[in-house]
Amino acid sequence: MAIGTTGFMIADGRRSDGKDWNWKTFGTGKGFVADYLIAGILRSLNWVEGEQGFEINLNNGNIQAAKVNFKSIDDDGKSGQWVFQNGWMQVYSGNNLVGEFRPVTGGQDGDQLQIRSGTSSIGIFKEGYVQLLGKRVWLGNGEIVVNDGTIEEKGEIKTNSKDTKSGRAEFSDGSYLTFTNGRCTGGKTASGTVF
Repeated sequence: MAIGTTGFMIADGRRSDGKDWNWKTFGTGKGFVADYLIAGILRSLNWVEGEQGFEINLNNGNIQAAKVNFKSIDDDGKSGQWVFQNGWMQVYSGNNLVGEFRPVTGGQDGDQLQIRSGTSSIGIFKEGYVQLLGKRVWLGNGEIVVNDGTIEEKGEIKTNSKDTKSGRAEFSDGSYLTFTNGRCTGGKTASGTVF
């Protein structure tokens, strides 16, 4: 270790030529520069748990912060951001909020991952179902529009980019299913009940 008027230096061995120490850590009045850092917890100066600042616990891998912002800039100079705050992970294109994700536990319908953009949202539930909320839902090249509970189909629905068919699937017991543009729209049971 060497201490001088401009700071101090730390080395754990000599350089390969043996002529000088291999200094790895430098400390001055402006801060520290180190090749290696061994620590337990790193905190920002303004850290108040659950309110502000940033803490990294290197012992257990936990990161706590009131807000974390990851920003990237692509080759064209456009930026994207992932911001974590208030339980949400927010996605930005430039400065425009595009969408948000968050886990919801103990809700009326059970635990879910909620994804929302504007007034549209998707709920993916742990129990195995998905809820879509929005004005329009596109399936393949077809469109289903829901207004006031009325479902209107526009265009052709496609499955794996192939056109769907209309017709009837008949079974040996006399029952059948009717399909219109790839959707089951009715049928008849073996006992004669039409639906």
